[in-house]
Amino acid sequence: MHRSIGQNIEYLDNEIETLEKEILELIHRYPKLRRDYDLLISIIGVGQTAAVTFLGELSAASNFASSRELEVICGITPRLFESGSSVRGRPRMSKVGNARIRKALYMPALCAFRTNPVLRDFAD
Repeated sequence: MHRSIGQNIEYLDNEIETLEKEILELIHRYPKLRRDYDLLISIIGVGQTAAVTFLGELSAASNFASSRELEVICGITPRLFESGSSVRGRPRMSKVGNARIRKALYMPALCAFRTNPVLRDFAD
């Protein structure tokens, strides 16, 4: 039983590796995708997985009138909690938008928070 599970894991790991290579080959075939990918991975904390996810999820929507539109699509805009005049909570992320992009940006955001003193001060 354990040997079979190990074989399945090895097979899936090989499939993931093959797919990652094919994705990178596809990105390198198209100059605009390659430029965008290179820009994304030049950001501290953004690696291959986050960059590929971001490019894949936003490929249909390439032109935004403002950065606010991109924030809304990604679901990272602040949401105010207010109920009348007496109940006010801390603003939180709205989470209305693309969950896969939010998930892909989570680790890069943590990395940026830890390594960039300006972002650390902003978050505090």
